[in-house]
Amino acid sequence: MNVESNRRTISVPLGAGYTPDLKVADLNNDGVQDVLVTVLMEGRERLITSYAYTFKDGKVKELEVPPSVPVMAQFLDGYKAEIIIEGQKPVVIDVSSRKQAYDELGIYRNGKLNEPTELLVDPYSSLDLKTVFGKGKALMGVQNVKGPDERDSILEIKSVWKYNNGWQLVKAQVKSAKGRNK
Repeated sequence: MNVESNRRTISVPLGAGYTPDLKVADLNNDGVQDVLVTVLMEGRERLITSYAYTFKDGKVKELEVPPSVPVMAQFLDGYKAEIIIEGQKPVVIDVSSRKQAYDELGIYRNGKLNEPTELLVDPYSSLDLKTVFGKGKALMGVQNVKGPDERDSILEIKSVWKYNNGWQLVKAQVKSAKGRNK
């Protein structure tokens, strides 16, 4: 990626990926426009790699991007799943609509877990700019939560992050995956 700053071009190497998306905004509230670059990673699923850079005083500095939301996700007895985001009340959902598949995979037997089984929590599938009223720009990320198979999308975690000497989690919500009912 090449960025022009103070009439000179600064080159920033990016990792491999497809369909780069570049957005410009003051992410760290220092009065200088920063750059958020997101690239699609290779593979079937929509997973991304993102980079954030500031160019204050004509020098490039990586801001990094927010970490994944701290979450614990696991199956419970009775065809249920529990998602716990650090510092929030647990969310328990009914996954009985997948009973036959989960029984065939050996996760459950007569509604009881055969052994403790975690859900798969993906890295970000999107990370985009969001305006927070009265607080400037923030980043909103989406992470998918899946059952034992990558195609078994159950939930998504939507998070909002604000930069203040590092990324701070403003809020995180658990929602049904698009196209699925709880």
